[in-house]
Amino acid sequence: MTTDKTTTRCAVYATGWHRLAPDPRPQAARVRASLPSAGVRVRPHAVRHPGRAAMTPYYSDDAVTIWHADCRDVLPTLEPVDLVLTDPPYGLAFKDAEWDAEIPDWLPLAQALAKTVAFTTAPTTMWDYPRPDWVACWYRPAAQSRTSFGGFNHWTPVLIYGECHLKVDVRNLHAMSVAQPSGYAHPSPRPVELMRWLLEGLDGATVLDPFMGSGTTLRAAKDLGRKAIGIEIEERYCEIAAKRMSQTVMAL
Repeated sequence: MTTDKTTTRCAVYATGWHRLAPDPRPQAARVRASLPSAGVRVRPHAVRHPGRAAMTPYYSDDAVTIWHADCRDVLPTLEPVDLVLTDPPYGLAFKDAEWDAEIPDWLPLAQALAKTVAFTTAPTTMWDYPRPDWVACWYRPAAQSRTSFGGFNHWTPVLIYGECHLKVDVRNLHAMSVAQPSGYAHPSPRPVELMRWLLEGLDGATVLDPFMGSGTTLRAAKDLGRKAIGIEIEERYCEIAAKRMSQTVMAL
């Protein structure tokens, strides 16, 4: 008995994440063919739930909007954006954290909103996603993260779905030069230099980060003069991000 690979792949999105065999179709066609309607569209950056008044942003200024919510609830209610750039949970139970217990089912929702989606993940969990259009690399010498066999992990894959204009697909950021101070309130922040590099190589006047954390993607976007939307389920990280957004960067 033979199985239609296309039918099997499309069914995956209704049941959760699995390791998937390569599919020869273009990425956009693979994902959108499996998606239901993205839901009712509302005005840009507004969030509205049926039967309830529109939600109020946790923070908003001329360039940035922050929502304190689960991104899976918010994404179907947003207007399209140019780019989704994020750092989702890896599903590796980082430091036994509940938020990293599994990979949430978010990618199809993001791809329904943006022509390009890019995100960091772990070397072992990149295979839990559909085949990307390209994979870039964040090389981080002197990093202290460990491999599953006891060594040191000095690189992070960046999966890119859609258009990519990176002139070089590797970014070398020495871990000691971009490390956050001891006691920083977020357990795994990404360097603003990394997100700025990715933003510069990925087109988009409006950027969305559905796993905002402490707001690094939003800070990089704002510094580059772009609009940004962030969604974060933990209020303590929303507070940190809002404080970062309220800071003014002096022009050189």
